[in-house]
Amino acid sequence: MFLTPRHVFKLKKRIVDEFVDFRSAEARRRNAIDEVRLNRRLAPDVYLGVVPVTRADGVLRLGGEGEAVDWLVEMRRLNQAEFLDEWALSGALPSDRIEILADRLAAFYRAAPRAPISAGENVARFRHEILSARQGLSDPRFGLSEGRVRRIAGAQLRFLMGPADPIGRPAAMGRIVEGHGDLRPEHVWLGSDPVVIDCLEFNADLRRLDPFDELSYLSLECERLGAPHVGRLLIARVAARLKHRPPPALLAFYRSVRALMRARFALRHLLEPAPREPAKWPPLARAYLAIAEASALQLP
Repeated sequence: MFLTPRHVFKLKKRIVDEFVDFRSAEARRRNAIDEVRLNRRLAPDVYLGVVPVTRADGVLRLGGEGEAVDWLVEMRRLNQAEFLDEWALSGALPSDRIEILADRLAAFYRAAPRAPISAGENVARFRHEILSARQGLSDPRFGLSEGRVRRIAGAQLRFLMGPADPIGRPAAMGRIVEGHGDLRPEHVWLGSDPVVIDCLEFNADLRRLDPFDELSYLSLECERLGAPHVGRLLIARVAARLKHRPPPALLAFYRSVRALMRARFALRHLLEPAPREPAKWPPLARAYLAIAEASALQLP
């Protein structure tokens, strides 16, 4: 990422993993185009376009003549102090802007394409996530209580597979949409015209979800930062705008599963060959695990 006083230029690394293969310049170009297109849904004036890095006479230039060797996403630079995570830590959250954000999200979800996913597929997807998180967190190298992890995952699975079919129903009723996919406080800007940036552009399947699933994700992250009322306000206002209020148990399930997944992702950093900030991840995982457990206790 390259910063100027007014702009941000984002360059994808040449990586390959289970989700992406960005080793070729063409793959990075396609991803940059998708990133701009998808993020303009919630931040139309922030994502300015895709700019080539060109080479001519052995000199690299931004947007110049010559062969395009790489591609950058150009964005308008936003004031870092006005992101939701910074507001939450300061304790001075602007409630009027949170309401504007909620209205923007509600309009986004109302207009979003319905995702073609069946009830069975939705249930299977959650079952896979729960079992993967349980397996990862039970690794003895992390020093967590395997019994505690299994109790949390067990409560989630019982709710998921219960006769009421709480997770299959949103899919059957056409409530699964192509959403943002990574709705976190650090992606929510509460300036004079609130926007949401950095959607999960590289995997459409991970963007297909119940709007209240990713709102529950944002809610738990706000709670972790000491601002639990933000999530409650957003969910209540979006529910009113969409004229649909999910059952409290479903919201607790979404929070619990998301928190369990985040605990697993946090500890995965410790398995890297040279993890950065290794002291950061265990307490973060324990914080997520506490939220997962508290939410699991609310499940019938």
